[in-house]
Amino acid sequence: MNKNLYEVIIVDNNSTDSTRKIAQSFSRRNNEFRVVLEANQGLSNARNRGWQEAASDWVAYIDDDAKATADYVERMLHIIENYSFDCFGGVYLPWYKYGKPRWFKDRYAVATNSYVQDTTGPISKGRYAFGGNMVFRRSVLCKFGGFSPEYGMKGAVQAYGEEIHLQKRIEGEGLLIGFDPGLCVYHLVSSYKFNLIWLLKFQFRTNLCYVFVNTPSVSWNSLINILRNAFSHIIISPFRFALNLRYSDYYIKNWIVDVFQPLAGHLGLFVGTLRKLLLNKKIFSQ
Repeated sequence: MNKNLYEVIIVDNNSTDSTRKIAQSFSRRNNEFRVVLEANQGLSNARNRGWQEAASDWVAYIDDDAKATADYVERMLHIIENYSFDCFGGVYLPWYKYGKPRWFKDRYAVATNSYVQDTTGPISKGRYAFGGNMVFRRSVLCKFGGFSPEYGMKGAVQAYGEEIHLQKRIEGEGLLIGFDPGLCVYHLVSSYKFNLIWLLKFQFRTNLCYVFVNTPSVSWNSLINILRNAFSHIIISPFRFALNLRYSDYYIKNWIVDVFQPLAGHLGLFVGTLRKLLLNKKIFSQ
C-alpha cells in the first residue's frame, strides 16, 4: 500500500491522563498518524474536528478503544470504489482484553448492539450504521455540518444518538447509506461493563436518547403503550427466563439482565417520551 494513501487523525478531547503524550510519541514515528486537540468537550465536537482536519474525500470513524482489522483500509477502499454510498457502516465485534466472566454473553456487549446484514448493499430503511464503525463522504459531512453537539457523550455524561441524528438527516435528503459485513472493527469490552447496574443504566440511557433522536412525534397514547409493554414483560419474562436456569451456561446474573434490562429500556422510553411531551407542551404554550 502507498505510504500516503491514508491518514489517521487522533483527536484529543481534553484528556487528563497520558493519552496526548503517548499519541504524539507514536505519531512522530509513523507519518500516517497525527494528533490534534479539540478543546470543546464532547464526542460530536471531537468527531467534527476530525473531519475538518481530514485531507481526504472520505472520513472513517472508529472509537478510541477499538481495533481495526488488518484489511480495514483495503476493504473501505473496495466499497468506495465499487459502490455509490454517501455513508456506510460495518460490523462491530466485542474484544475482551481483560477477560470475560463466565456469565457474560456477547449480546450484552455494546459492540453487538449494532445493525448487521449478510451482504453488502443499501442499509434497511430505518436502520443506521453504528457510530464505532462508519464512513462518510467528507462533502456530506460538510453539507450537514457534521454531528450535532446536542447529542453524544460529553465527558462523564452518558449519552448517545449523534450518529443516528446525522444519518436521519442524510437519509431525509435522499442520499444513500450502505452496510458492508466485511468492514470490521473490534470494540473493547471494559471491565466496568461487567457490572449489572451499568448494563441497566446503559439500556435506560440508550432508549432515553432514542426517543429524542429517532421518534418524530409522541403522544399520550405512546406512554400507555410503553406501560402496557413493560407490564406484559414483567408478568411473563421472570418465569420464561427462569426456565433457562436449568442450563449450565445460564446464571442468575443472566436472568437479572434478561428480566430487568428490558424494563430499564421501557423506563428510558417512558421518561424520554414524557419529557418530549412536556417540552412540546411548553413550546406550544409560548
